[in-house]
Amino acid sequence: MKIIEEFLQFLKIQKRVSEHTLDGYSRELQFFFQFLKGHFDKEIELTDLILSDFRSYLAFRKNQNLSDSSLARVVSILKTFFRFLERKKAIKNTAIILLRAPKKPKRLPRAVAEKDLFDMLHFIQKENLPSWVILRNQTLLFFLWGAGLRMSEVLGIKRQDLKQDILHLTGKGQKDRLVPILPLLNESAQEMLKAMPFDAQDADFIFRGIQGKHLNPREVQRLLERVRRVMGLSEDTTPHSLRHSFATHLLQRKTDLRTLQKLLGHSSLSTTQIYTKISSADLEKEYLHAHPRMKK
Repeated sequence: MKIIEEFLQFLKIQKRVSEHTLDGYSRELQFFFQFLKGHFDKEIELTDLILSDFRSYLAFRKNQNLSDSSLARVVSILKTFFRFLERKKAIKNTAIILLRAPKKPKRLPRAVAEKDLFDMLHFIQKENLPSWVILRNQTLLFFLWGAGLRMSEVLGIKRQDLKQDILHLTGKGQKDRLVPILPLLNESAQEMLKAMPFDAQDADFIFRGIQGKHLNPREVQRLLERVRRVMGLSEDTTPHSLRHSFATHLLQRKTDLRTLQKLLGHSSLSTTQIYTKISSADLEKEYLHAHPRMKK
């Protein structure tokens, strides 16, 4: 649909959003327009949609077993789309402003235990895969856990970025931050590059798929799915949980909150403070386990 294509092009060029995000926006808007076709007996203008129409769409998506967090993202996508229509296409709909997203449940991110992380590395090293793929998967884990990077940031690393001791990253909301590259991370990346059966120029992404193309995020997700299934780990063990693990483990070692905030790229300290609650919960758990009066 032309209007969707123009919107996605705007996001890509003006907002510089990731391919993963573009794909999510595209699929949601296609769902939305397909819903409108079935919801109305006749063609209707986007300006004529009323609040109950938008709420009907949310109810439709909720019936597809979407969580409140996912529904909140649907609302965000629709509002972003209609703001684009108003500013770029002079198509205005005031009802969308009144649409409220479900409140996201406050949930503490789950960190992976250090022992499990080392076991994951051991599992990856023993998989029956080409040696360079094993090195790639190991290096992925190092950057996700060892540097606390988002998956999109890891997959965006280019060979030229490894020539310095500091990674210059542009994360969410186009916020820039600097993250040190530990020697272990650089050594692992260099070993992977030497073993890869593809040429790697400075401007090339370092993480490649089997065919030599830029590694797809879904492949990283599949890797973690495979590891957690075989090892019997929680379903919360995802690429993003490794970033949470990085933060939690640093905080447990008394890393300053402001330093952690800069490493993670959080715009607000309150976001980083979530991890103090995690550490407090871990402390209470250890206390209840260790105190002689608390034992059964």
